[in-house]
Amino acid sequence: MQFRLTERQRNIYRILGAVWAVIALIRLFISPASGIFTLFVAALFFGYYFLLTRFGLDVTEQGVTLRGWQTTTYAWNQVQSVEPTLFWFQRRVLLKFTDGTSRRPWAPMHYFSMPDPDFGAKVHGIQQWHTSYFHAQPAFGAPAPQQQQYGQPGPQQYGQPAPQQQPYSQPPYSPPPAAPQQTPGEWTQVFGAGGADPHRPQ
Repeated sequence: MQFRLTERQRNIYRILGAVWAVIALIRLFISPASGIFTLFVAALFFGYYFLLTRFGLDVTEQGVTLRGWQTTTYAWNQVQSVEPTLFWFQRRVLLKFTDGTSRRPWAPMHYFSMPDPDFGAKVHGIQQWHTSYFHAQPAFGAPAPQQQQYGQPGPQQYGQPAPQQQPYSQPPYSPPPAAPQQTPGEWTQVFGAGGADPHRPQ
């Protein structure tokens, strides 16, 4: 499952790029140097619009992959928790790891200029994956499942206990076999267990 900024969210960069492009055309007639610089700023906004199509979060049975300026993959057993957080007035996802560090992926994200009405449901979906696979971690290198579009039901509700491991099977208890009892002979010894006196005449 892939989480990316939607086209509606990225449109803000396309709009800003168009505005700066118009300003650049105006400035080219006044000051070519200033116009070229403004055109460069417009190109940066357009570049961001296309670049952000690959920034975000990938979720598989093996773990999570954060895609941004760098790409980093973590196994589920390295992820301590998945929580919504507020960062510079933006609603973001906070991944806390077992080594005490934490990271925020680029998506999903909600901001007044980049709204995502499904932000809460997306966070809940990531939490479902974490709950299902934190205690059942397959080894890296196993075939990854096919990528699916967001909106399909997750494997388990977040907050429910992880599937309990079956207890080790134990064979039913059976007492050790009793030692065979010996039939005492006709003559017994005075002290201790008795038996037939081999020297007693029959």
